[in-house]
Amino acid sequence: MAIRYKRIENERMADAPFVGALICAHSCSIGCKGCFNQDLKKMPSKVDSASNIVALVLENPFNKGLILGGLEWSEQPEELIELVEAAIEKKLPVIIFTGHTLDAFYKKVPEIKRLHGEIYIKYGGYNEALVEPSRIVYGVKLATSNQGIVLHRPTG
Repeated sequence: MAIRYKRIENERMADAPFVGALICAHSCSIGCKGCFNQDLKKMPSKVDSASNIVALVLENPFNKGLILGGLEWSEQPEELIELVEAAIEKKLPVIIFTGHTLDAFYKKVPEIKRLHGEIYIKYGGYNEALVEPSRIVYGVKLATSNQGIVLHRPTG
């Protein structure tokens, strides 16, 4: 399966409980007020296989995992699952950023529930009215009080 993404940024240290490569999703239609990723929507998308993307990430020895964010991966759920499975196969941790609530994310990507591996989910859309300067979960600074991070536990 072809995975659509905007770009890969290596050696990100503040976005996950590990140093990782940020892989930006193809699109986002949530429309958070004050979103600082709007410029990503204008970029051309790239297409590659999940295994090639993980191999690109691993070419940088500082990358220890995948950070799936930038835009909304739940809008391409099959691609998200394939990419997470490719990371798990290489025993890499993954953090998925979503602007949805945790329940809404699981409804959009129910297949994530069956996956075993070190998978974090950072949930909650950016909300300027709820800016919170110093809240940290799993070593990751959360921008607003409606956001949270969970370590995924598979079901079923």
